[in-house]
Amino acid sequence: MPQTRSLFRAFWPLALVLVIAAIWCTYWYIAREKAKQSFATYLEKNQRAGIAIACAGEQWAGFPFRFELHCSSLQVVSTKRALPFVFSTAELHAVALAYNPFHLIAEMQGPFSLTTLPGTQDATVIASNGKPMTASIKVKLNPNRADQVSILASDQTGTITHAGQPDGTPPTPYTLRHFNLHSRFADTPAGGVAPFDFAILLEQLVYGPDQTTLFGKQPLRIDTASTDATITALPYKAGQTFAERARRWQDGGGELTIHDLKSVSNFLTGTAKGTLKLDTAGRLNGKLEWTVSGFDELMARLRTAGVIEEKAAAAADTLLTLLGKADPKAEIPGLKLKTILKEGKLYFGPFKIAVVPPLF
Repeated sequence: MPQTRSLFRAFWPLALVLVIAAIWCTYWYIAREKAKQSFATYLEKNQRAGIAIACAGEQWAGFPFRFELHCSSLQVVSTKRALPFVFSTAELHAVALAYNPFHLIAEMQGPFSLTTLPGTQDATVIASNGKPMTASIKVKLNPNRADQVSILASDQTGTITHAGQPDGTPPTPYTLRHFNLHSRFADTPAGGVAPFDFAILLEQLVYGPDQTTLFGKQPLRIDTASTDATITALPYKAGQTFAERARRWQDGGGELTIHDLKSVSNFLTGTAKGTLKLDTAGRLNGKLEWTVSGFDELMARLRTAGVIEEKAAAAADTLLTLLGKADPKAEIPGLKLKTILKEGKLYFGPFKIAVVPPLF
């Protein structure tokens, strides 16, 4: 009996490890099969909704501590009337930790291609290559949808081609140093809606070949552009069309609040904040208050380039003085201006400058 107890004491830690390992292996294989089934269901659901997702060479791996999905190429084709597009990437590798399966990290290898409005005269093809794009997605089961999404792209080079451009016209080149998007549903949804926060940062976007501009001989360039905003009462349910969600957003009194919008391009700098919402006809209403610096330099360059005569420049200065006022307390001192959206019409002061189509 003492010898039996001694053997038990010697081997019970090993037996316990083996039992835990067996339980873990069982969990991993069951969870992997569940993940594969969920992925297949997700593909079928999107197919019925008009979005076909093709994962070529689908492979699952990651044992024992991860769940991994690998696609040798990925293509997404949307035939939805509101948003037709085709997106493709050379390779997709998605990973989730076995002990935290609802946080997904994905990496996409270039080259990338995005075609908007395919098959129409307004089709645009954006081709890009560079460092792999990465995404972080956190999913909640109830309700079942992505709750937080972050996307990062850096050091991208590519071209943009428009279907309507003349034959023989080369694609327009562009480079992008950095793009970052963060979004999340801020609170637990109530009644199928929740506040939605998002922030976007874009750095060093250079578009087009060298050309003579007001900034000298160079491509069009945005040094920095960023925004921080909140959408209140955003419908949380997936599977609805854009028009259905926009109508429900309007019915619920939702608003888009822009806390901070900023753009820097050469000597021109602008910041803005404001609130937008929809009326019962789906038209945008609201206002944005801008602070813009660099108008003096802009007027001087317009005069030097002969684009505007001295009298016209003086009239423009007077008009801007009437429509706006200096704002020395702003983060970037400059001229304070206001743009107003009323029933889908965009006004700068008393002047209507554009019409925004209704969203439903």
